[in-house]
Amino acid sequence: MDYTTFTTQQLALLLEKADHELKQSLLEGSDWKDISEKRYLYTELSIALHKRNNPEDFGYSPADHSIRHH
Repeated sequence: MDYTTFTTQQLALLLEKADHELKQSLLEGSDWKDISEKRYLYTELSIALHKRNNPEDFGYSPADHSIRHH
């Protein structure tokens, strides 16, 4: 899914909902294999939100920025 169209607040709300659903399934004793889609969604939302909040962590090489200031 393309999460770039969502706002940061929307991503946070979706992640909160996915987190709640995943925890609830685990607390109810669901089999790990049966909740693979919930785990995948949680992971994807976590990554998307992290990328949104920390864009400097993604797609940049140290060579892109000069360490020395002449």
